[in-house]
Amino acid sequence: MVPSLDAVANELLLLIIRHVEHQWDLLSLARCSRQFYELTLPILYSSITLDALEFRCLRSLLQALLRKPWLAQYVRYLKTTWWFTEEDNMEDMQNFRADWESELLREAVTAASHNQAEEIEWLEAVTVGNADAWVALLLIKLFNVEELDLEIPNCALYPFKVLDRAAERERPFDISPAFASLARISVAWYDDEGGLDCDLVMPLFGLPSLRTFSARMLIDCCTWAPKDSQITEIELTESNGSQGMLGIIGACANLKSLRYEHANKHVFGGEFQIVMLRDALVSTKHSLERLWVDFSPEHNQTRIRRGPNEAIGTMKDFLMLKDIRLRYANLLGHLRGIWLTDILPETLETLYILECSLHDDYLVLQLQLLIHHKEKFTPHLRKIGISSNLYISGCEPGSGGPNRTRKSAVLAPNAIRTTESAGHGYVKFRTTCEAAGIECHVLNANEQRYRKQWQWS
Repeated sequence: MVPSLDAVANELLLLIIRHVEHQWDLLSLARCSRQFYELTLPILYSSITLDALEFRCLRSLLQALLRKPWLAQYVRYLKTTWWFTEEDNMEDMQNFRADWESELLREAVTAASHNQAEEIEWLEAVTVGNADAWVALLLIKLFNVEELDLEIPNCALYPFKVLDRAAERERPFDISPAFASLARISVAWYDDEGGLDCDLVMPLFGLPSLRTFSARMLIDCCTWAPKDSQITEIELTESNGSQGMLGIIGACANLKSLRYEHANKHVFGGEFQIVMLRDALVSTKHSLERLWVDFSPEHNQTRIRRGPNEAIGTMKDFLMLKDIRLRYANLLGHLRGIWLTDILPETLETLYILECSLHDDYLVLQLQLLIHHKEKFTPHLRKIGISSNLYISGCEPGSGGPNRTRKSAVLAPNAIRTTESAGHGYVKFRTTCEAAGIECHVLNANEQRYRKQWQWS
């Protein structure tokens, strides 16, 4: 008897199909038979990465969802690159118009519009190939999506209009809640200059299912904030929160994790003030577990504020804070007299000090005192990491010897080739940690990769 796939259980076929890496292979598989079509389709649509510059792809996806609305239930993840916010001049629009499901598009625009004037304007934008209008219609259809990654272009209008109405449960979301499963959203500014006004993204904080919010090149200009947002994790990279991001942080009643990376070289905004950020965090004392504040690798270092207000101050009143990652200057300041034992919370488990040096005897003394008095002040402390100006000379294979040094991200005890004072400081730090049963890490401050390697444990 000739073997047949009909004898293979669907569960086993699904295990095989889930190992298919490329979308076009999944599409070919779906065309093999009705059985493979039904098995492959949910996987094919579950994760979509859309280059919105390729208008043909955006058009095909939206029209497929309009013709077969049940396909939208399978979409769990959507990522888009930036898109055109005016007529698409890169495609032959006349050829496309003949293929458009004009009646389906008109019905979708009518259902989303609040008045006739808006309907006419939106339909015109769709007709001329304005991808901004198409992306907005696509978002409306994705009622089951769990994650969104959006690269926002300048002058984006329609997607924000849709997201705002979803949060306010306005038409077309007045009958059933929108994005009921959306747990994570990431927005990124499309360019290397400028930035995204936080007023545009604040409506997202009103979505009841949203738990994680990420943004790149966000500018703090918030004039309002929804109350009692359910978001618990915020990650802001290459952003400018010169006013402390009070609107965003203050909206999150139970914020657990904040990673903030300040920039103002290419991002519009002012100087960083750690005290402004701490004032914004006051409302999170009962919930905040992780705090990471740093500067973007592209930040203009000459504009870092120096003085008595550069230190964050005591964090002993943060009752749940377990993981702290701060620059040396923002933790202790440049003025002597602030002690780690006086500012770190009793609940602390992990402390990472960025951009410091083991040449600094004062820092070594601070760390030794903290470790010696661990049981009294930080009984749960189990890991300390610092980014230090320690260099390795000729310790890697193929490095070319001591005159062609490659910096290692993590310094092994037997690989230190540095000045006597820094080496002595490292040995004292490591020995003290080992005696107290604390895991220690030392990274090269000039190795920018440390910012990615030191992820939340």
